[in-house]
Amino acid sequence: MSGRGEQGRQSPESADRLLTHMTGGQAVVAALRAHGVDAVFGMPGVHNLALYDALCDAPDIRHVVVRHEQGAGFAADGYARATVGPVWPSPPLDRAQPMR
Repeated sequence: MSGRGEQGRQSPESADRLLTHMTGGQAVVAALRAHGVDAVFGMPGVHNLALYDALCDAPDIRHVVVRHEQGAGFAADGYARATVGPVWPSPPLDRAQPMR
């Protein structure tokens, strides 16, 4: 039966071995890496601590702390225009992505 219980369902033990456990912050960092992001702009706060925890483990992604959310958008736009060209914002995280 290879890890399947009654009625063909997977047992919890085999399901745990097949799944990769990842926090929401780690998933965001993985998505940023997949899109080639090398810098992010934002403000740490209670609502996004899991993301900042994952960013601490991602030395290839530089974080620029700003004092205001609007400043993050302008800083990300200026950085992207100076390095890769125009960007599109992806709220609510105020991350810059190159337009392709």
